[in-house]
Amino acid sequence: MDWDRVIARNRDILLRIVVALMALAGIGEGDNPGPGPRTLPRYRFNSIRRILCTAESAARRLVVIAARDLVTIGFPEGVFMTGFDPDPSRRPVGKGARQREGQGEEGQAVPALALTDPLKRFSFRPRRIRPKSFPRITIIGVTEPTPVPDGWYRLPDDELAAGTLCRRIASLKRALDDLDGQARRLARWQARRDKLLSASLSDTGQRLAAYENGNRPAGADARPVINKPRSPLRVGRPPGHHARQRHEVDAVLADLNWLALDAIAPPDSS
Repeated sequence: MDWDRVIARNRDILLRIVVALMALAGIGEGDNPGPGPRTLPRYRFNSIRRILCTAESAARRLVVIAARDLVTIGFPEGVFMTGFDPDPSRRPVGKGARQREGQGEEGQAVPALALTDPLKRFSFRPRRIRPKSFPRITIIGVTEPTPVPDGWYRLPDDELAAGTLCRRIASLKRALDDLDGQARRLARWQARRDKLLSASLSDTGQRLAAYENGNRPAGADARPVINKPRSPLRVGRPPGHHARQRHEVDAVLADLNWLALDAIAPPDSS
């Protein structure tokens, strides 16, 4: 298969989609597009996020195809999941949690594109259902009607914070502009992951025992080795997959997911 042609064709399509997202979000073009607007209307925010998640997943598979000759990329095997741990203190504090604690978004650098698919999340907790009404008991002539709380209805024109969304768009644009550099990043990640997973069974048992006993080391080895997937791609449908392809990026993701799996598939020994 002509992989160079595959990369060039899909890269041009993704770049066209990203430029459209930048225009929709109000981000300037060029080498230094700028931070973008602080807020966006809800309808525009949701439209961008729906396409951006799929485009990021497609870009990750494009990087996998570009790095096929640099390193032996692990084929996705097994199911790795998060969300089973009921203790919140054992969960890593994410970016959203830090923002809820009061940290602002001013001056934050554009992060690099995540080259690995997020793990599938599972939880046995009951699903939180937002109430659709609130108590409005009124006695005519005695009490005043209870007013509707501010922000109770989610209107399409509500302003939402768009700093993180704009940085994700800029990160995706940078990754597509430097596809060879992203392929080298993935090759380094794969080499580190192979070195980590090449530990002996006794070492893995010691890590697991220490993790279960609460004596967890700090740093990169905070999680047991057995729960670290070798492949940057996850098993099953890719993130951002939609059964009904309503946008061009949906077809691009479907094609690139099949092509990426074909590029890293182990040779047929039959």
